[in-house]
Amino acid sequence: ESMIALDAKEGKYDKRKHAERFAAIEENWDAILCILDEELPTSHDLERMMRAVGLPTSCAELGVDRACAQMTFRATKDIRDKYVLSRLAWDLGILDELCQTL
Repeated sequence: ESMIALDAKEGKYDKRKHAERFAAIEENWDAILCILDEELPTSHDLERMMRAVGLPTSCAELGVDRACAQMTFRATKDIRDKYVLSRLAWDLGILDELCQTL
């Protein structure tokens, strides 16, 4: 019920709102990439840091199979009212493609 209420509030599946989000993403794409580049470590650096403190760096190391990881990643766009990577991937139409990399 909470997920249904959240979607009713956000309208993430509303075609008009989706089109508006997509237009905003497209209009600000260069700025988005710049922020990501400035604020986030590279995947290589992140993996190196995680390994340095003994953290797992893959689903297999966590004991999570690929299908479960993919299903979980797909669901993250619906669980919280934050704009997370899975929401961006869904808005861009590449969520399934991105899940294949897990």
